[in-house]
Amino acid sequence: MLALERAIKPEDLSVGGFLAVLGEDQSLKPALFSFPSRHHPLLYSSKYTITFRHPTGLHPTLQISIPRSSLSEPPPRAPPDSKCSLHTYLTLPSSLFADKYQLSTTDPLFLQSHNLLSLRAIAGETDLEAPDWVTDRWGSSLLLELATPLSRPSRKHKTTYVNGNHNDDNDDYDEDDWQITIPLHLRYLHPSPSGYRNISVPWPVVFWACAPEDGGEGETAGGGKTMGINPFDRVGLGWDGLFAPGTLFYQLHPDTAASATGVDAHALVEQRGLMVEKIQVPVLKIGDGGGLSEDVHSIETVTLIVVCFGFLWVFRSLGEVVKKSGLGREGERRDLKGREKRE
Repeated sequence: MLALERAIKPEDLSVGGFLAVLGEDQSLKPALFSFPSRHHPLLYSSKYTITFRHPTGLHPTLQISIPRSSLSEPPPRAPPDSKCSLHTYLTLPSSLFADKYQLSTTDPLFLQSHNLLSLRAIAGETDLEAPDWVTDRWGSSLLLELATPLSRPSRKHKTTYVNGNHNDDNDDYDEDDWQITIPLHLRYLHPSPSGYRNISVPWPVVFWACAPEDGGEGETAGGGKTMGINPFDRVGLGWDGLFAPGTLFYQLHPDTAASATGVDAHALVEQRGLMVEKIQVPVLKIGDGGGLSEDVHSIETVTLIVVCFGFLWVFRSLGEVVKKSGLGREGERRDLKGREKRE
């Protein structure tokens, strides 16, 4: 039986409790051991929720809500003299994508309106025009640095609090949650008889990244101390590989019980507790009848007729021009007629 204990070093995790070997020990023995870890949980009060603004339309907006009290200062266990910044890592299905050119902007008005700082990394399906049925991979992922409200004047340690882009006009930090919005875009999906389709979007991860002030050269934690070896750690398997060595991560907790975006009341009940948002998006409405605009064969036939008519109209217009003025330039035609007369 083990539980988390307060560690002596900021980069360590300590586990304490009682151990016993079944069949050998007659009683439990106290145990306490520590090991370095790059990932640390914050207090359970540091939570965030996820919603999609309605109606979602063709450009869904993902909204992250975080209590201001969770962002008033950097993680209390962060190493001294380290730089901490708030990030989110999104994993999007192929039906959704983020515009890397839009999020890479340096326009302060756009960034402040969404409480974003910058796009740090993006990978996967980033084609802005491709429909969903021609994408080869599962989707895309992106790392964003987020803006935070102004920190309180008092701090418990010397951790540097970075994120200079703030959109806060008052000093009441606890009145409303801090809202971060991420504009997304819907790819063209297959038609459906109802005109809508449901897609599932996994929750993003929200965390503090605290890097050493020296830039993270080598496996050093804050304060320039060399990190020990964690036998349970695997480097480069996830988004932590996008940061400098020695960076420590402090995770906020997803509050799935307080956030659900479903298509009906029954789906809302089932969705609570899951780190997946199910949203309803519009698609082309095509049924088994019910009108010319809803029958796929009728649409294909009408499209073919319109295209053929357009080609015939273009050829007819060109023929009238040639018939009226002939081929070639007017000067060239006069020279040709003059040579024919001399011959």
